[in-house]
Amino acid sequence: MISYIVGFGVSCSLSQINEIGPPGTVKTGAVFCTIDAVLSKMQNVDITTTSFSNALQNRDRKLVRQLSHYRLGLLSSDIVEKIREFYQVLEDEYTKNHPSIEKYKYVRHLVSHPELTKSRSKEEAEKIVGKSYFDPSAPEDICALERHLEEIKNNAEQLIKSKIQSCDAL
Repeated sequence: MISYIVGFGVSCSLSQINEIGPPGTVKTGAVFCTIDAVLSKMQNVDITTTSFSNALQNRDRKLVRQLSHYRLGLLSSDIVEKIREFYQVLEDEYTKNHPSIEKYKYVRHLVSHPELTKSRSKEEAEKIVGKSYFDPSAPEDICALERHLEEIKNNAEQLIKSKIQSCDAL
């Protein structure tokens, strides 16, 4: 959740919760986290929201999984891993016929399979990188994928944002 909020990969773990108040009442207290990051600007993080609480308590496992994939995409410096992780956020939410899955599945196939065997996949690869395969060491192939990466990342970000907003609106 922290990675999503600040927009870059952050490793964070809950180390302690101190609660003050009798059982069954709203409590005050403190939450202590261990974070491995250098933040370059001040960031307010409201850990009292429903979505943050649910993520900490692992109540919405799908959202927690999607946040994890999103964080791994942010952490990676490799375009192939970024595409895979951001696509996984979408794939975890939508059926295989959903427009977002249909739109990006050939980009995902291209970076995940060294040799495309289906003719439709080869045709789509030609449209994306100008040939029927992806060469991760070719700068022109990387450039061809960067636009798709941004679209997939933005789509994953919007999906998570809408899930968090609907959770917090309850």
